[in-house]
Amino acid sequence: MKFIDPSFDILTDISDGGIKELKHIERCGRVSYRSEDKITEDGESAKKFVAMLIKNGHESVLEHGSLTVEFTVDRAIANELVRHRMASFTQESTRYCNYSKDKFGGDLTYILPFYLKHGYDVYNRITEAMANDVEYKSSVLYSEDDTVFDYIYYKNSNRAIDNCQEWWDDLCKFCNYRSTIDEVSKSYLTTVTAPGYFTDMEGVVPESTPEEARFLLPLGLATKIVVTANYREWRHIFKLRCEKHAHPEMQRIMCSLWLVLNRKIPVVFDDIRDMVNEYLDDDQGLMNGLVATDCVNIGLRYFRKPTIKE
Repeated sequence: MKFIDPSFDILTDISDGGIKELKHIERCGRVSYRSEDKITEDGESAKKFVAMLIKNGHESVLEHGSLTVEFTVDRAIANELVRHRMASFTQESTRYCNYSKDKFGGDLTYILPFYLKHGYDVYNRITEAMANDVEYKSSVLYSEDDTVFDYIYYKNSNRAIDNCQEWWDDLCKFCNYRSTIDEVSKSYLTTVTAPGYFTDMEGVVPESTPEEARFLLPLGLATKIVVTANYREWRHIFKLRCEKHAHPEMQRIMCSLWLVLNRKIPVVFDDIRDMVNEYLDDDQGLMNGLVATDCVNIGLRYFRKPTIKE
């Protein structure tokens, strides 16, 4: 099994400052007023016109422009995305994708939630120490089946663990997640590569298909999903998914996407800034007085920086 962070790839080319996109929306919208004569070539009229539409709540005109984004998220977040009905979706299919094949590296890939990242780092440090500890390996208590917990107890048998309670809790949470999906991964790969112990009446082992084995897959499985929506719907998505009551993993990916899109076409998205700033400010003062667009390269919350392709 493999762990990755969520990510997104903006598939629609956006012009410098979004001028081309704004001019298209302006051209469509001015039909309502028959004010095409006010269009300027430099795009300044488009900026003012689109800003006026948003201010006055005339956002239906924004539906003349659209944007496509490919997300790599867990399937739980993908399930939330597809609830936005004014959008088009194409998602990686567990019916047809056989994760035991070479193009998937012969393994399953999972999203590592931000709240497990600390435990993941602790786990890596402990396993590295465990692998290099000659004294431990020579002890009478050591066996090849030892876990990081065995090693921790060995090293801390004469010391109180309470002093490390925070990272201990993180590690326990991560190891519980890891052990669960490890068993799931083994069961899935066994099902699609070694179908079973029983044969049919002619002595042939029945083949198992990915669509049969997918019932074993958890919501933490990484999946790709392409979302196309008009700009009005993207604004609606951000207002719902960057809001403080949204799922934390959804906030992580959507606030990150907003940071990039607002830098590319601010006229359409800038009025949502306060919602994203609240999300960023919520994280132990990470903002330090910076505005949201300055935070694209410093990460979101604690261990929250997603991978961004533009």
